[in-house]
Amino acid sequence: MTDDGWRARHRDYARQGVVDVWFWRPRVHFPHVVLDEGLPVWFYSVSKREAATSLGRPHARAHQWWQASDLSVIGLHYPPCALDELERVTMPLAALGLGSGGAVLPEDLRKRVLNSQREAQEEAKQAGP
Repeated sequence: MTDDGWRARHRDYARQGVVDVWFWRPRVHFPHVVLDEGLPVWFYSVSKREAATSLGRPHARAHQWWQASDLSVIGLHYPPCALDELERVTMPLAALGLGSGGAVLPEDLRKRVLNSQREAQEEAKQAGP
């Protein structure tokens, strides 16, 4: 499927109120178009019965970074931004949840992301004037 074809299908689902979760084969070229839409990228290995996704690594701390409107990206974040450095994480398919917004990370990964973001927010409080 082309990027334009995927984007059209995804947007059509969104117009209909359908939350789409796409799983890609592990050997597929990383579909950055999915990140461009603000969605996570999921891979599924049938033989291993594993799901994999990527977390966005913390963004660089630019001049007066503590004033950024979204400090969550200063820590690990999910889904990652389109140009992020990525950290791939895998889990048994049974550990993956499904919620009203799509696939849900297992609790241990959610806590890891939230803790990283809390640490960034605390650093921002200390770095600011």
